[in-house]
Amino acid sequence: MIFSIVLNDTPCQIDVTHYEPAVPDYKSGHPDGWEEGWGGEICWDVLDMAGNPAPELEAQLTDAIRADIEDQIETLYQELADEARLP
Repeated sequence: MIFSIVLNDTPCQIDVTHYEPAVPDYKSGHPDGWEEGWGGEICWDVLDMAGNPAPELEAQLTDAIRADIEDQIETLYQELADEARLP
């Protein structure tokens, strides 16, 4: 999945190369059957608008911007999942 974004007033694209959603805790029935949730993983690259890697833009990303991008990715994938469940 590739989507457009503006980073530091520069239009660019985010290329999501891998997405694995987090699995929430499973706590039902007897505590012996409870399971801890696990991970989730998102891998992505910053591209310029021509689709080329943009390491100079990626180097400017703060932890807060990275978290915002990952939130956007989560939202986009959730929307895709919701659309797939529509009758």
